[in-house]
Amino acid sequence: MDQGILVSVVIPCYNQGKYLYEAVESVRRSTLANYEIIIVDDGSTDEDTRLASEWAVRQGIKVIRQENQGLPNARNAGISIARGQYILALDADDLIGPTYLEKAAWVLNNSPRVGFVTVWLRQFGINDSSWRPPKATVESMREGNAAVASSLFRRKAWEDAGGYDGKMLFGYEDYDFWLSILEKGWNSFLIPEVLFYYRVKPVSKFTVERQKHGEIMRIIKAKHPGIFNAPAVTLKSRIRIILKRKAKESALGRFAVRRLWRDALVLRDHDFLAWLKWRLFPLVKAVPGALALYRRIKRYKSNTTKPKGILEAQAPLEVSCAKKKDGILYLVPWLEMGGADKVNLDLIMSLEKTAFHPVVATTLHNDHPWHEKFCKYTDDVFHLDNLENSLDGKLSFLEHLIRTRNVRLIQISNSLDGYSLLPRIKEKFNIPVVSLVHSYAPSDPWDYPRVAVKNDRYIDLHVAVSDTLAQWMVFLGCSVEKVSTVVNGVNTDLFQPGKNDWVKNKLDIQNDQIVTFIGRLANEKQPMEFLLMVEELCFRRNVDKITFLMVGSGPQELLLRQAIREKGLTGKVFLAGGRSNTEIPMILQSTKILVAPSLFEGLPIIGLEAMACGVPVIASRVEGWSDLIIHGINGLLVDPHDIRGMADAVEDLLVNRERWNSISKLARKTVLDRYALSSMASSYQSIYKKLIS
Repeated sequence: MDQGILVSVVIPCYNQGKYLYEAVESVRRSTLANYEIIIVDDGSTDEDTRLASEWAVRQGIKVIRQENQGLPNARNAGISIARGQYILALDADDLIGPTYLEKAAWVLNNSPRVGFVTVWLRQFGINDSSWRPPKATVESMREGNAAVASSLFRRKAWEDAGGYDGKMLFGYEDYDFWLSILEKGWNSFLIPEVLFYYRVKPVSKFTVERQKHGEIMRIIKAKHPGIFNAPAVTLKSRIRIILKRKAKESALGRFAVRRLWRDALVLRDHDFLAWLKWRLFPLVKAVPGALALYRRIKRYKSNTTKPKGILEAQAPLEVSCAKKKDGILYLVPWLEMGGADKVNLDLIMSLEKTAFHPVVATTLHNDHPWHEKFCKYTDDVFHLDNLENSLDGKLSFLEHLIRTRNVRLIQISNSLDGYSLLPRIKEKFNIPVVSLVHSYAPSDPWDYPRVAVKNDRYIDLHVAVSDTLAQWMVFLGCSVEKVSTVVNGVNTDLFQPGKNDWVKNKLDIQNDQIVTFIGRLANEKQPMEFLLMVEELCFRRNVDKITFLMVGSGPQELLLRQAIREKGLTGKVFLAGGRSNTEIPMILQSTKILVAPSLFEGLPIIGLEAMACGVPVIASRVEGWSDLIIHGINGLLVDPHDIRGMADAVEDLLVNRERWNSISKLARKTVLDRYALSSMASSYQSIYKKLIS
């Protein structure tokens, strides 16, 4: 093996030349730099493959030609001459994501007993869907293949398994291969991100496999009796002994058994719960607190078993990036709908691409529904919890990002793990840190202004999104010189007044008078008070010509649905779920009034967006909203929890057209004068340049 090459990408090709360019280019976009590509022309007869192979040779790519021997043999042929320690078998018509090789190679470099790393996939072509299997364990693989065909594996694991079985010519050769690796005692690792793209054609290997499924599965089961003939692992057999012993010792009866059932399941076998959650989700969901406990413990348990031992010698993880640009590392908890994430997204979108390179790292376990939104503006999006579960592991990966991305500045917002790692980061790297504070909640343990002040010695500048918040930071103990105000901005070209029928066409809402709530369905945004306001209005007047629209997702969604039924508001209140950035402007252009009963805010992005669209806002009289709205001029403010006052304000704007028009015009003017996105981006970039220089 060549110590300089870490990953070998082997691409078998049989009459797939017209797709080969795309497959190769997806690899060449990789953030990992020390890889090689090997194309195996498995006896192709088409002109497209001949031309594509000649192109590849001109690009310096190794191409070997052989008589047609079938996919598993073509893979083995390429692997036999590969120089890398890790192998990725990529079909000629499939694609990989830019960070796949780097992330998977990181796992293999740091997990000596992991034989292969798999990911989630998205189908494209005649089908557009995602496949999100559980981790590939013996239990899950007994139920069916849980690993994508293009998983990254160790060459040593390939040797132990005897390579791909050259007789498996009709499909499932990858399933058979993963089973062989598991039988040899290797573990797997799942990166729960869509990093592999599988092309679906009218006639493909996938369709042939489905036709021969029964026949191929009989062969696979016969080859792996140790897996398929072993006693089935069930919930009952796995924890029955623990439950019996503990239940007898307890005087709490059924409650104790239920509690122990939950705790024993998680603590005894973390991987087993992951499989169970996937296969029997309704059962797990029915156990009170099971999923919450699973997520909590997952932060402290490794994704794989890592026995004590010495890591084998390996090539370094070399990364291809624009060294001339200044890397800005954005350290955040997650990527999901919310004002803080929207600010970061808008900022990254507006950065000077010639000067700065954005790198995003999240620190908490989350589905990250806004992942793809950020990927539109940078390939470098990393979810630390998908790669490392310990704080030390996360620090190690952050150090890797800082070294390989030429990171010259870190901007942190709302990340407790991020703040806790600052002392160790600053000890190793003399780079400036900006702490961005969006809001404050003095009664909560995660009140980020207090967290930021506690770590003030490691922070070069605190940025607050409003003057009120800046004053609060100074009150907490920051020096005035270390606090700066940069108000949030909004794209006034995208968010502008106009008539839009999107709500009518997509949500089938025909009323012209739409009163809207947009925000996370969580306590701090008080969505339940919006329902109480609707109930109050229904008591006062006929609301048949008004639709109350709630946009967002969050922990209170099920509670809200139940309340809508119990209060008889079905048909009056419409829950639209979370919506994309492209949909929010169209929703606002259909909205008559935006209602925001939140308990606290920094400087609310959704308020700026609504006002930019000329939509009057009725909000709680709390810091953040009070910074933005002048009561009776460009919006209306009501006291927190004043349901009747909120209903009065809505009723007033619905019947008083002149007042609505006046507030609408001044709301738009406020945003144009003070809150343009270009001004916000310019302010941040000035801060970056000053601190870096």
